[in-house]
This record gives sequence, C-alpha cells and structure tokens, in this order.
Amino acid sequence: MSKNDPSATPEELRKVLVAKILEVLQSGSDEECAICLDSLKTPVITHCAHVFCRACIQQVIQAEERPGVSGWGEGRWVGEGVG
Repeated sequence: MSKNDPSATPEELRKVLVAKILEVLQSGSDEECAICLDSLKTPVITHCAHVFCRACIQQVIQAEERPGVSGWGEGRWVGEGVG
C-alpha cells in the first residue's frame, strides 16, 4: 500500500507515513525543513508526506488561516515527534 492508495483507511495511511518519517530519521541523513532550511526539529509529517519542523509549519498554517488567505489551513499532523 502507498500513501496515494485511494482505498487506504486513515489508520493504514498513518502507518505508511509514520514508517516514512522513521525511515528518514533513522537513515542518519540530516533532513532539513523546507521552511527554515535547518535540520528538522520536532518533525511532523503531513498526509501528503512532507516533513517539516512542527513550529515552522504551525506558523505557516496560522498565517494562512487569517481571513483572505487560503492554502494550508486543512493541514493535519500524522506522525508528531517521531524519532
């Protein structure tokens, strides 16, 4: 099963995404946040399998939830603080 499988249940999707973040963190590579461009701090993963620092993506979501701004407002955390 993959994260793109339309028949996947939320729990199956969660397992796939948590496995992905664990793989990234255990690989020893120094993954960086696409927002702050620094090493991941308290990493979280979105349903679309993007990994960010929790604080960074929270700031983006809060900024875009303001009236007149659209985008990441539907973000949900799947694998908080794994690793």
